[in-house]
Amino acid sequence: MMPMPNPEKPVLRRTLWASALAMTASALVGCGGGGYYGEAQAPNAAVQYDVQVQAQAQAQPAPAAQNDAYEDTDPSALTEFREPLAPYGAWVEDPNYGTIWVPNATVVGADFAPYQTAGHWALDDADEWIWVSDYDWGYVPFHYGRWVWIGGTGWSWIPGRAYAPAWVSWRVGEGGYIGWAPMPPTYYWGNGYAVGLWIVPPAPYVFCSSEYIFHDHVAGYVVHDRGTIAAAAASTRPYHGATPSVGGSNAPRRFSPTMRDA
Repeated sequence: MMPMPNPEKPVLRRTLWASALAMTASALVGCGGGGYYGEAQAPNAAVQYDVQVQAQAQAQPAPAAQNDAYEDTDPSALTEFREPLAPYGAWVEDPNYGTIWVPNATVVGADFAPYQTAGHWALDDADEWIWVSDYDWGYVPFHYGRWVWIGGTGWSWIPGRAYAPAWVSWRVGEGGYIGWAPMPPTYYWGNGYAVGLWIVPPAPYVFCSSEYIFHDHVAGYVVHDRGTIAAAAASTRPYHGATPSVGGSNAPRRFSPTMRDA
C-alpha cells in the first residue's frame, strides 16, 4: 500500500508560507536582474490569474510531445530525474516545497536564473518558443517541473513529469519589450505525493527588447534599470494562447507568443 500524505503538513506549510512569501518577494528583487510582480512586491490577483490560466493550458502535452501521456504530478518525476540531476546539484527536503533539487552554484554560477542565463530562446518544429539550455542536463529542469526562488536557498526546481518547450508565463505588448517568468509551482511533493499549494508564489518577470529575444546571449539584454522595468511592465499584458472554439480553429493552444506578438 502506498503511503498517504500527512494531513497535518499542509496546515504547517500554510503557516510557514505566510512569512516565507514576504521574504521571498523581497529577495526576488535581486535575483536574475530584477523582476516585476504587479503593483506590489507580492502575489496579486492579476499575477495569480495569469499563472492559473497558463498552468491549465500547459497541463496538456506540448505539440512537440503529443505522445507524452504523463500527468505533471505523476510520482515518477521523483525517480526519473533524480539520477540525471544528482551530479549537478543536491536533492533536499524543503519545509515549504517538499522534495526539490538545488543546482550547485559552482556549476551554474552565482548569477544563475532559470530561462535567462546559460541558454537562449529558439523555435521548435511547431514554432513554439523553446528554451535551449547550454547545460547537458538542461533537457530536464527547463522542460519539466517548475522553478521557485526560496530565500536562503536560491532558485530551486520542483519535479514535474509533463513536457513543455518551456514552463514560463509571458507578457507581450506594443511597447517594444517582451517579458517572461518561470511559471510558479502549484503543488509540492510530500511523502511521494503531489499536494496543492495554498498560495501561488510570485512570478518574477524579466524583460528585454523584442529585438534581442532570440539572441544567443539573451541574458546580456535583460533590462536591469528599475524605471525601464516598470515601463516595460506597463506596456505589456499577460499572454494567453488562443483556444479552440466551436466553429473555429481546432489548432491546439499555443504555449508561447508568435513572432507577430514579439
